[in-house]
Amino acid sequence: MGEKAIEGAGLDGRLRELEERAALFEREAVSGAHLIAQLEATLRVNEQARRKLEALIARQSEELQARSQEAADLKRRLEAADKLLSERDRELADLERRYEEASRACAAETAERQRAEQETQGRIREVREAAQKELQAKMKHVMDCAEAVRREGIDALEEARALDPRRARAGPGPG
Repeated sequence: MGEKAIEGAGLDGRLRELEERAALFEREAVSGAHLIAQLEATLRVNEQARRKLEALIARQSEELQARSQEAADLKRRLEAADKLLSERDRELADLERRYEEASRACAAETAERQRAEQETQGRIREVREAAQKELQAKMKHVMDCAEAVRREGIDALEEARALDPRRARAGPGPG
């Protein structure tokens, strides 16, 4: 009978040990399940942020393409304006040559030639200044739009960082 009591006590101890281990495994399983749930929530947040960033990048790409096209159009218009100004300069040079020939033929027309020359130069300056002001205004608009797109990207990046609680605790990441 003493042997059976010792054997029973050993089994009871073994049973308690197994119950303690089972309780420990259960706590670890609950902790693991909680960790998995947190990881899944983090993954969902990251996926949402990724989708938002992809959408923003797509919008920015479209905006940049539009601005690039606008800049190319402005460049073509500027080249056309420069070509027109060059043609006008050539025409002006031709007119000046003719005018000088006529002036040599008639000294009395010298004052008229000088007045016409000043008027022509004034008009050329006006045309050039107007074209330059228009180009500067359009380039400023393009730069303002590009800056707005850049700010929008920064805001979206900051929003994405704010959605990720691990990054908020860890501070700003590299870059």
